[in-house]
Amino acid sequence: MLYKPYRILSLDGGGTFCLAQARALQELFGPDMPGRQLLSQFQLAAGTSGGSFVIAALVADLTPGQIVRLFQSEQNRQRFFCKLPWYERLLSVLTMGDIGCRFSMESKRDFMASVVGTNGPRKMSELADECGMPELLIVGYDYQFDRAKLLRSRSDSGAANFPRNDGHISLLDAINLSTHAPLNWFGGLASAAGSNSPGFWDGALTGFNNPVQLAASEAIANGVPRDAIGVLSLGSGNCMLLHWDADCDPSFKVKAPRPCLRKDLRKVARAIIAEPPDADSYLAHLSLSAQVPRQAGQVCESPIIRCSPLIHPRREGQHWAAPKGFASPEEFGRLVDMDIAATADEDVRLIELLCDNWISGASQNQAVRRAGGYFSLDANGRWNEQRCCEIGYARFADAKAAWASMSREPAVTTQGRECASSES
Repeated sequence: MLYKPYRILSLDGGGTFCLAQARALQELFGPDMPGRQLLSQFQLAAGTSGGSFVIAALVADLTPGQIVRLFQSEQNRQRFFCKLPWYERLLSVLTMGDIGCRFSMESKRDFMASVVGTNGPRKMSELADECGMPELLIVGYDYQFDRAKLLRSRSDSGAANFPRNDGHISLLDAINLSTHAPLNWFGGLASAAGSNSPGFWDGALTGFNNPVQLAASEAIANGVPRDAIGVLSLGSGNCMLLHWDADCDPSFKVKAPRPCLRKDLRKVARAIIAEPPDADSYLAHLSLSAQVPRQAGQVCESPIIRCSPLIHPRREGQHWAAPKGFASPEEFGRLVDMDIAATADEDVRLIELLCDNWISGASQNQAVRRAGGYFSLDANGRWNEQRCCEIGYARFADAKAAWASMSREPAVTTQGRECASSES
């Protein structure tokens, strides 16, 4: 991987599953690096929904370790996803949680305000003037006009249409509207002082739950050469399950397609988190690199360093089994079906286990482009995991090494020789 002088940090949405992003930041930069020092290694930071909250925490100078502990605290999770009284979530109660708001938008905003502190009321454009601060790009959904609302700290961005006034919105308002998941989670609309729109929904409704393509386009529109751009794209987990008629435990395969109104309403409501991140990473890769595999089995590296855990079963002998550390297929199934608004310690323990397996290499990292027939077996009934990735990095360790190479400035040379240190 070549050094990239223009680096982008891109963070997906994902609610409590954004713990995976905090764990990745901790592994890549260390638990104690101040958030602003971390951000200074990037020229642009983009986030949608939960990812925008992680970016705001870094702006508030929290370390990766502190952000991990934010997610690990059940009290904090219950403040972010604070249940409404039963009579205010009556629709959710009547539909057994399939549709209807469940959580207090006031409690969410108050919690985020306590995390970002004095940086919350500051306008996005003010933050842009600070030394070492990258450009910020927060993704929201404009309810009135049914379109994406991209909130930028850079007021003169060539990617923005006129008039360019997004910078008048505060950091707190930006992350509050970007995290306002409707229908199944929060009611009403998130407002933003300084905006002429009556309200907003979660940025994932724009189709950019993974904002990597928006971020790459932002840099290109502002004149950055494509071959100078590299992206660290952090996700919050994605499921890879076997086909519905596979010969395995039901927890390891997708459910048979049997549509019904109640289930379909739930599926539509949750479509904002079901948007497949694979597509955005791949499109961003193509916009920055023309490199694609020319034959089966070839793996191409990418300027998009995608780090996101895959929730998948493992092959054990001649059978499919739960990942390392999971007590049973049913426990694995709990993780597969888990809501993004997980608050109970027992649920978050499973997310932590997912992250442990991912970072240690016991489970896969999400590819920028995966191979077709993901779970196909060879003639001996073995699953060759190495062929699952066509573009990107199949293991977290590989992605980590690629990031180290991308961010390591080349040695300065003089007359063909490396400059020697003053120390001998």
